[in-house]
Amino acid sequence: MTVRVYRSTDFGAPQLSGQVGTLLAILNACLVDGYGTNTITSLTQSGGVATATTLVPHQYTNSPKVLIAGAGASEYNGEVTITITGASSFTFPVNPAAPASAGGSPTCKRAGSGWTKPFADGTYVAVYKQPAGSNGFYLRVDDNSSATVARMQPYETMDNVSSGLTPFPTSAQLAGGVYIVKSDATSSATRPWMLVCNGPFFALFIAHDNNATWNNGNGTAFGDTKTYKAGGADPYGTVIIGNTSSSHVNNSIQSLSATIGSATLGHWMSRSYSGVGGSIAVSKTSDYAKGQNAATTGSGGIPYPSAIDGGLYVTPLWLSELTPTLAPRGELPGLWNPLHNRPLANGDVWIPSSGSLVGKTFEAVNLYSNGQIFVETSDTW
Repeated sequence: MTVRVYRSTDFGAPQLSGQVGTLLAILNACLVDGYGTNTITSLTQSGGVATATTLVPHQYTNSPKVLIAGAGASEYNGEVTITITGASSFTFPVNPAAPASAGGSPTCKRAGSGWTKPFADGTYVAVYKQPAGSNGFYLRVDDNSSATVARMQPYETMDNVSSGLTPFPTSAQLAGGVYIVKSDATSSATRPWMLVCNGPFFALFIAHDNNATWNNGNGTAFGDTKTYKAGGADPYGTVIIGNTSSSHVNNSIQSLSATIGSATLGHWMSRSYSGVGGSIAVSKTSDYAKGQNAATTGSGGIPYPSAIDGGLYVTPLWLSELTPTLAPRGELPGLWNPLHNRPLANGDVWIPSSGSLVGKTFEAVNLYSNGQIFVETSDTW
């Protein structure tokens, strides 16, 4: 699956602040439209390696995916993974039979993730629909009720920007949906953010207090899970994870349950695996023993590096049903629990050189109160 990583530091990225509407600008850009169009002044290739020079510094980091468009030679156009070679240059693979010079008027930008907006926006309220190949559910985002906090409410179906059926969570479970803490101040001061999306699922992380090391990062996630259901299809295996209050202290994305029989605060799926009924609370668990009973991801466990093998230990995050059947439902895609106390610095990249995770690339994201989570940034979800 194509995994895209978006950052507030990207060229042309919308900025988040304690003002109404700023979260919608980010979701519009990352999920739907893309952002950061930059003119390419030179685009050539030799031996199947294309070299691009941009008009202004591209500000790309960690070899992102970039959409090339407008080249006269079609072989150059499309979404590619680049290698950064300078402040205004990068390379990417191209058909070696392509012309030596691309011609045309090429540009580069960050592409969206295939989501759509099926209805006209309300007043700082928007609805996003999952892309093709997913369960196709809807996410209503209200970025108007507070300057510093937004609300997210998923529905299985919607008729317009204000009306939907089969919400999760229900009004009885959490009226208005989960909370997204954008900023700790009502102001235009910007806040760092990072969004990762594989198409059907995304996770958004925000440093709401502008701390450079993300010591109090918050996050939310929405989309289709990695199912354990027989046949590999789970039409109701879609999860929403978010805070249950406007306080940043209530940071659900890093919360863990001690057992699969205990619901994790701020975690709901649209229905049971059976398809019967509506919204259900679920548990999110990890390797509780190796994590030394830590209640949050990346906040305890094995000393790093491991004294026995010098290793870094991570584990999936499992989602389980509580009723009517106590059973693991699946995993959170792309998010992993490091079984150490913040083993890496925020933004550090880890590429395993041995073991079952070879081929994957991870990035550490710091969360509230010494928590940390690993984001899988490679196309290996």
